[in-house]
Amino acid sequence: MKISAIILASGFSKRMPQNKLKLLIREKKVYQYIIDNIEKIEFAEKIIVTNDKEISLYASERKIKPVPNETAHIGKSESIKKGIKASGSADAYMFFVADQPFLTVPTIKNLMEFYCKNKDYIIYPKYGNDRGSPVILPSRYKNELLKLEKDKGGASLINENNSKFLIIENTIEGFDIDDTESYEKLVRHL
Repeated sequence: MKISAIILASGFSKRMPQNKLKLLIREKKVYQYIIDNIEKIEFAEKIIVTNDKEISLYASERKIKPVPNETAHIGKSESIKKGIKASGSADAYMFFVADQPFLTVPTIKNLMEFYCKNKDYIIYPKYGNDRGSPVILPSRYKNELLKLEKDKGGASLINENNSKFLIIENTIEGFDIDDTESYEKLVRHL
């Protein structure tokens, strides 16, 4: 089963005064967590879509291919398209967000195993009642993904007939940083 890992990291952190991916959590920057975890897992291909030189360098040092996104201003869909186009032939695409620092290697592997048993379905995690990332889409959705526009993501293709979810007990794994308030709340609770 050939699954391509695609990390989406070319957003603009519009709700924050700085790049949220470069904020510190414990001793590491936010983006380093997902890159370090992806490095530990066997994928057919590992890609990060980013325009940031520091992030590109860090990823490439860990054998994750950086792909620039000169059309990032259009929305999330552009990152998805760049990642797919940079990916070789894959049976599925596993999309990660770069601002989810508590996602663990065992959870990623569990999602991949769940996909291997349910290859016809879009697979996503559920953290409590919330649908989250990463999302695995079979390559048969490639054309639909390439037609996404603006801030539409792969989750927009999910419906109850074409998807299955895996419940993740540790809901902190689904936490992503949306704004300064969520970051400060997180830092206070560490």
